[in-house]
Amino acid sequence: MRDFGNFDAININLKNPGEYIFSAPVEILSRAPLVINCPISFSDLPEFERNYPLPDQWEKDVEIGRTPGRMFAKHGLIQTGERFNSFPLEWRIYVLLHEIAHAKYKTEWKADTLALYWFCLLGYNHSQALYALSKVLHQSPANMKRIKNIYKFVKP
Repeated sequence: MRDFGNFDAININLKNPGEYIFSAPVEILSRAPLVINCPISFSDLPEFERNYPLPDQWEKDVEIGRTPGRMFAKHGLIQTGERFNSFPLEWRIYVLLHEIAHAKYKTEWKADTLALYWFCLLGYNHSQALYALSKVLHQSPANMKRIKNIYKFVKP
C-alpha cells in the first residue's frame, strides 16, 4: 500500500468489469490492464503423460458420486455432478481446468498443477486455486499431498 495522506491506496485486480459494492467509500485512482500474477511457469510443469485433444463435450448434472467432475480423456468428455453447481465461480473454473488437464496427465497432482497454470493465466488469483482444492477435496492422505503440491507454488 502507498500512503496518500490520511488515505491508503490499494491495488485491486478485478478480472471482470462491472459494478462492485465496497464496505467503505472508494475512489478510482487509475485503471490499468489486468495484472497476471502467475507463480508457476510452463517450465515448472511435469512432462505430459498423454497427448489427447482437449475435451469438446460437457455433460452437466450427471450422477457421479462424491467427485464434482470427471474426464473421459479418450472420448473428450467432461462430466460434472450436481455438487459442482453449488461452488463459487472460481472453484468451478478451477475444477473444469483440472478436468481438461487430464487430456495431458493421468496423475491427479499433475492435472492440478496444469490447472493452476491455466487458472493464473486467465487472471484468477492463485490462492483461489488452493482454496478450491482444499474445500472441494475430501480429506485423505492422497488429497493432502495434492493440496501441498499446489501450496508450494502459491505460498508467499
